[in-house]
Amino acid sequence: FKQQGISITFSLVGHAGNKLKLGVNSEESYATLISTDKWPSQINNINITVIKPKFILDSFALVVRYVPLQYNDEYVKEEMKRNLQSAENVRRIQYHFQRRTNDFPFIVKDLREYNSTLKLGRISIRNTFCAITPFLAGNRMTYCTRCWRLGHMRDKCDLVHPRCRICLNNLMDGQTHDCSNVVRCAQCDGHHHSLSNECEKVAEYRFKLKEQINNAISTGKLHRLVPQDRAQPMQF
Repeated sequence: FKQQGISITFSLVGHAGNKLKLGVNSEESYATLISTDKWPSQINNINITVIKPKFILDSFALVVRYVPLQYNDEYVKEEMKRNLQSAENVRRIQYHFQRRTNDFPFIVKDLREYNSTLKLGRISIRNTFCAITPFLAGNRMTYCTRCWRLGHMRDKCDLVHPRCRICLNNLMDGQTHDCSNVVRCAQCDGHHHSLSNECEKVAEYRFKLKEQINNAISTGKLHRLVPQDRAQPMQF
């Protein structure tokens, strides 16, 4: 990367089967990681294949708020992509109650564009200025990226070999993993992903987690973030 003039600081380098996994711990490095195509084709004269992340972290997510109902989803997506070059995955939040406006979370892959958009705090949807705020994710589940079970993390896992996230077969050091692509759940052995809301055990875990957090808030052990005053959309 230095030869290509690319600055990435890796904080994690580890083996998983015949794969070498690389990790970063800063938004700047992650933004460079997902945007660059200048990867080396060899390491120590060994040909390599690079698999880049297929998702963008929540720390790159924003929300355009209080969009008038007169603008449908497709129109909002077109306006967002017209205003922001790196905007992706624009979608409407599905609320369980009737609202007079809509909110649309989206991803901004370019860190400079993300920061400038957040600093500006508004974006135009046709002739309406709508507020832009950071995206705050919901309650996070504790799960292991080694065995894909709920309730513990990778450093506390007692499994001898890590498992494939899709088929759950063991990943053996020095051996190429041939995934069957048959999806299995680590919680119930069902035919869905291990963290899918289709799983009854995952749904039960989320319900209990929400109860525990609400109890902690009611007893003063946790404090809920107080939202800022609503910024009304401005028409021009």
